[in-house]
Amino acid sequence: MRIGLYCNWGIVHHNGTFYAPVVHKSYLDVISEKNGTVYLMCSVKECIPHISYANIDERKVNIITLPSFQSYIGSTPHFFSIVKGFNLLINKCDFIYIRTPEPFSWIASLLKNKTVTLNYHYSSNPIEVILNDDKKPYFIKLLKVLMFFPEFYLISFAAYFNNASANGPSVIQNIPFFIRNKTRVLYESTIPSLTLLKKKHRSILKDKKIKFLSVGRLQNGKGLHIMLDVFSLIKDKHPSVEFELTIIGSGPLSDVLSDYANSLELLDKVTFKGEIANGDELNSFYASHDVFILPSLSETGPRVLIEALSESNLCIASNVGYVSALLGERAGLIVDPGCVDDLSKSILWVYENRKQAQKMALSGFTVSKEYSIDNFFHQLFRG
Repeated sequence: MRIGLYCNWGIVHHNGTFYAPVVHKSYLDVISEKNGTVYLMCSVKECIPHISYANIDERKVNIITLPSFQSYIGSTPHFFSIVKGFNLLINKCDFIYIRTPEPFSWIASLLKNKTVTLNYHYSSNPIEVILNDDKKPYFIKLLKVLMFFPEFYLISFAAYFNNASANGPSVIQNIPFFIRNKTRVLYESTIPSLTLLKKKHRSILKDKKIKFLSVGRLQNGKGLHIMLDVFSLIKDKHPSVEFELTIIGSGPLSDVLSDYANSLELLDKVTFKGEIANGDELNSFYASHDVFILPSLSETGPRVLIEALSESNLCIASNVGYVSALLGERAGLIVDPGCVDDLSKSILWVYENRKQAQKMALSGFTVSKEYSIDNFFHQLFRG
């Protein structure tokens, strides 16, 4: 089966070579290994690749290049380039995975022939993302929603007459009503199945001091200020509790969060490591910590939770995205988003119930084996 993808994954081109973020490079490697040549249609930027990027093997992945754009509005001048790209993709492929909502992806449904299967995969809650942008005034957010709404419904009508899937149950709740019942829930992962099989369970919480880890983009909606408030509270009210907190990631709040941690007198216990690429280096951080914290106020996935579970971390996560589906009642601790009291109680529970916490981490490790890139695409293609 010849596989095509329409995914604007931040692909860059430099000195005759294409580069992709490591996570998306893993997707391409798994698909090409299982199915042969892959065709990727995407916006491409000419620049030096970031350290978190890896080169794409063009013997296995053919890039259908679109001009560089960063937003829906930015894609508008390139409408005909996208039409031309879809014509190429449809003529080359049997199955096309369309990461939704990519700009003008409804066009594929108009151009396709009877031999091509289209799958529109809702990867995020775009309306929610717009409305949760704390930096924008409400009327600006409302205007953006109104501008995006017709496009979103055109894509959803296209999905209705083809195949549709969504990255977790929370996404289902935010797509148009007429497409919900025919949309399959699938769970994206960042980890190939062979890598998951090689991972061995490790013992955690062996020392008096507990090492906590948080990984993600440092931006609004991630609940990071709340997490720092919780650790400040624990430091003040429970001085005998020994902890270290490592925060990995970059983003617009990098300096703001560091300054905030300093104002809370936490810099002796909190370390900001910046961005670290997926792979061995990031995995070594998971493997050297005991507890992973996801304090987000809103998420689609998150895929980092699967990474943490696979490295035997006990996970404490806000009830967002597909967290409850992954952790259930036995594989981790679930807290209300934005609730300082909930998060502090869960952290203190770990100190007082280490054996139960270790068993919970083992359950989480076992659960993670079910969630691989291979399994995600196997279910997608089988549908």
